[in-house]
Amino acid sequence: MTLESIANEMSLIGPRIGRAIVMRMTQAHDFSNAQIFTILALYEEGKTRITDLACLLRVSAPTMTGIVSRLEQGGHLQRVHDTKDRRVVYATLTPKGLALAKRMRAVAQKRWMEILSHVPSEEARAFVNSMKKISIYV
Repeated sequence: MTLESIANEMSLIGPRIGRAIVMRMTQAHDFSNAQIFTILALYEEGKTRITDLACLLRVSAPTMTGIVSRLEQGGHLQRVHDTKDRRVVYATLTPKGLALAKRMRAVAQKRWMEILSHVPSEEARAFVNSMKKISIYV
C-alpha cells in the first residue's frame, strides 16, 4: 500500500471516526461542536489566552469571543485579565466547566471502548501507538 493510498483512506476514515466521537458528546450534552472543542481545549491546555484559543481551534477572534461569552454565561468558564497587561484576556474552566470536561471525556472514552471492542486487542494497541506518533504532527 502506498503512502498516497493510505492518506486517501485516512481522509475518508478519520473524519468518520471524529464525527462518531463528537456526535456522541453533542448528544450527551447540549453544546455546539465549537463549545465542546473549546471546553476540551481548556481542559487539556489550562488557562489560555482567548486569541490563542481562536488560533488553536481555527476560528476568528470575534467567533471565539462569542463562544467564550456563551460558555461564561453558562458558568462553564471565566475570563481572567492579565495582571500586567489588562488587554490580555485568558479563559479558564470553572469547577462546573471542569466537571463538564471530565464528563465529555468519559463519553468519548465509552464510545472508543464500543468501537475498539470490535478490534483484536493487539490491533487496538498498534492503532493507539500509531495515533500517538501521528498526533505529534498535528
